[in-house]
Amino acid sequence: MHKHKSKYNCFMLQRTGFILCMWMLLYGQSAPAQKVQVKEAYARVLLKLTRPLLGMQVKDTLSRDCGALQCERCGVLHTRAAEVMYPFYMSWQITGEHAFELAVKRSASWLFRQQQPNGSWKETPEEW
Repeated sequence: MHKHKSKYNCFMLQRTGFILCMWMLLYGQSAPAQKVQVKEAYARVLLKLTRPLLGMQVKDTLSRDCGALQCERCGVLHTRAAEVMYPFYMSWQITGEHAFELAVKRSASWLFRQQQPNGSWKETPEEW
């Protein structure tokens, strides 16, 4: 009796898997539209997060810190400026806004100026 029940469970799993596959084939056509919505949602969130970072960036081209991100509360330059370059770049690609293009270029220039001879960056502003 136990073997029969085991075969029945196996059959039901196979049947359920077949039904799920067929359902996905028949009703999965709406998936591309859903992906576009997800992509648009990601873009909205990215822009919501990167726009404030534009305000934190030092924009004075005469300053040696032009391109750095400066904390509005404490005035410290944040050492993780490299991580903002990709979000700035993607925001520029999404919107075409010149402000994001300039932000990427300023960040890159600042990072190049901060780079040590061995290729590293110092982690604390006190060492700059």
